[in-house]
This record gives sequence, C-alpha cells and structure tokens, in this order.
Amino acid sequence: MSQRTQLALGLLMTAACLASAVSVWKLTSRDAVPARTDVDAALNARLDRLITTIEAAQKTSDWVNLQIRLVLEQPDGPPAEGFAVEFPEIIVSPGGSLKLVSGPTGVVDLGLVRAGRHSFSVTSPWNTVCGVEFDVRPGSPSQTEVVICPAASPPAGDVTIDVDWPDDLRSANFGLVVTVDSQSQKMHGWEWHDLEAVRCESV
Repeated sequence: MSQRTQLALGLLMTAACLASAVSVWKLTSRDAVPARTDVDAALNARLDRLITTIEAAQKTSDWVNLQIRLVLEQPDGPPAEGFAVEFPEIIVSPGGSLKLVSGPTGVVDLGLVRAGRHSFSVTSPWNTVCGVEFDVRPGSPSQTEVVICPAASPPAGDVTIDVDWPDDLRSANFGLVVTVDSQSQKMHGWEWHDLEAVRCESV
C-alpha cells in the first residue's frame, strides 16, 4: 500500500471517530435534560412530603395526652386512691362531663387534650373539693399534673347554738336559720373546700 493511500485511510478514520464522538455527545446532551428534570421532580416530591409531615406533626403536637397524678399530703407522697377527677371540657353524655376515680396508682388518664388553658376539679371521698387551673403545653406528647390531696377528712366536732330570746320575742313566731361552713384546707398551695355545709333550723 502506497504512502498516499495510508494517509487517506488515516484521515478517513479520524473523521469517523470525530463524527462518532459528536453523535454521542449530542445524544448525551439530549438525554441529560429529561434526566435532570426527573431528578428535580423527585427532589420536589420529597420536599413536598417533608413539608406535609412537618405540618402534620405541628398539628398533632397541639394535642397532648394529659394525666393527673394524685398524691397524699406531700409532692412525693403516696398515691391518693378513691379521689374523683372531673374534667368539664370533655362531655361524655348530655349534661355529663368526664369523671374518673383514681385507683391504686393515683394516676388518672384524661386522654388527648388540646393545648391551652384548662381547669378540672378533684373531689375527695369525704366530699371536699379542690379546683385546679393549669396550662397544657404544646409540643410534648404527654403532660402530668400533680395534685396534693389530704389524707383524711377534717376533724369533726359537735356544735351547739343556744339563742337567748328576749322576753318580748319568746311568744312570737320567729325562726332561726344557721349555716355553718367548715374552714378550707390548704396544702402546698392547693385549697380544699367542704361541699357539705351544715344547715340548722330552729323555731
């Protein structure tokens, strides 16, 4: 083969290689646009799911599982059993709010409660009551409120009321009505009131 022929074949092969490289580059460039678009779409979809999850978590965190822990006489005292917790914001029947009685653990679970300002009452087995106001804090799955309860009813005693009527009123039809309220019990900031006032009538 002559030198001229070899040179021609070399030029031809170089041109073919260049043409092939250009074709591959064009195909790669053309396919890269959809590939990049697919990647962007996938990333956007993941971001949307992440935003939805965060928003859902924020909404869920507004509801907190509320528990009331009842203890006797001291913040670290034993559980208070037999005390009734009434939560008026949860209606379980027409005209009836949620009312639960503490067991051996002294813990009453009120379930999910929306974050914000709330109130409930605790009634002892001997009918003294304590009203409680508190804040349910958002962002936590659960919250426990501690209430210190009396271990026994207030001491009882006999009360005698003797009225010395004036002579001019002894024969008149006068009556005397007396209501005796017991003094409230205060324990570590909690105040317990007697629900049963004593009412006496005399004629």
